[in-house]
This record gives sequence, C-alpha cells and structure tokens, in this order.
Amino acid sequence: MLWYLPHLPKKKIKMFVKLGDNYRKIGKEAKARYCYQQALTLAGSLSAVYYIKKIEARFKKQPA
Repeated sequence: MLWYLPHLPKKKIKMFVKLGDNYRKIGKEAKARYCYQQALTLAGSLSAVYYIKKIEARFKKQPA
C-alpha cells in the first residue's frame, strides 16, 4: 500500500527506510529487509547514490 501513496519518490524512500528500521527494532528482520529492498528499488530508479549507500549500509547492519 505504501508503494501507491502519492508522494515524491525520495519521500517514499525515507518512509520505507523508517518502516524497515521499525520492523528491525521489533525483531521482524524479513519485513525490514523487504522494506529496505523496496527503498533500494526506488533509489535505483532515481539513481540516488546517497540513498543507495544508506540502504546498503542497513542491509549489512546486524539487528541489535
């Protein structure tokens, strides 16, 4: 559903990353990875290197 909300792509990226962070905090790693993957897809379509690096860093980060 978040994918279809009428926001600018960069705002959607931030929302997906935030949602992924929230899922990671409560221990739902699979859902967090899905959110990060969606954000990465959006960032790739925009060629937004800053966001791509930020998201890839979260993929490497281990859950606390």
